Amino acid sequence: GTGKTFLATEVARREVLAGRSVLFTCRSPILAAFVEAQLAGTAVVVLAADRIPEGRVFDVVVIDEAQDLMNFDMLEHLERAISGGWSDGRWVMFMDQNSQAHLYGDFEPDALLYVQSFGPVPAVLRTNCRNTREIVYNTRALTGADTGVAAAGAGPQVEFVPVGDGEAETAALEAHLRRLRDQEVSAGHVTIVSMRGDWETSAARGLRAARTGGLRFL
Repeated sequence: GTGKTFLATEVARREVLAGRSVLFTCRSPILAAFVEAQLAGTAVVVLAADRIPEGRVFDVVVIDEAQDLMNFDMLEHLERAISGGWSDGRWVMFMDQNSQAHLYGDFEPDALLYVQSFGPVPAVLRTNCRNTREIVYNTRALTGADTGVAAAGAGPQVEFVPVGDGEAETAALEAHLRRLRDQEVSAGHVTIVSMRGDWETSAARGLRAARTGGLRFL
């Protein structure tokens, strides 16, 4: 929540306006699709890292969530897309080298040292701009994730609702959404995140909004 993707997207936009060919890349195809929509109408090429074609070279390569790509095999693949390579090319990385670095299980600390050996200018983003203090503190307490030193400000308390089964979970979720509507929170400002990651078994599938087409699946 420190604004890495926001800044990476803006860097790509400005580099292409300066007349350079620009590649924006990351490991996640979902993130790549999101950024591609943000950069629609620009000449920035947005590709998930494993979809960069061999032989295509760019003046600038912008790498988001670089910790997901921090191993020597991927660095070698990325270097072939950078005009001048790591040593003489123009590139920028946005990354979280702490708890988030182990999401895929192939982070290599020596690969990070290799990248740092080329003398990139570091800039540390210390403020979580997206989440309130309450969300940051609870996330840190439950997961140990590095969520930034400071947060975006105060917000409502984080609620934990115990349920006995899937039906009760759906009912609790429905009740919470009803309270948000009563507080005039726009439906477009509500996101439901499933811990299961499986729509077929998600409690959200039984919601009235899901049955009436009022829920958009991402």
